[in-house]
Amino acid sequence: MIDSHKQDDIIEILKQQPIEIREKVEEVSVDMWGGFPKVVKEVFPNAKIVIDRFHVMQPKNQVEQVRENW
Repeated sequence: MIDSHKQDDIIEILKQQPIEIREKVEEVSVDMWGGFPKVVKEVFPNAKIVIDRFHVMQPKNQVEQVRENW
């Protein structure tokens, strides 16, 4: 676990893994924090970014809850 949301800290820690390993990463699941795309592109050059389901569904569920209580 990386105890930081600073892009440079995260990049530095992840880059400790050899590039040969990082190039094999195909997908990275992230929440919607805006800093993740830069981190993923720099550290895992071949990876696709996937927003995790929880963070996609949470706003939708909140809207549904408001609508139901309206």
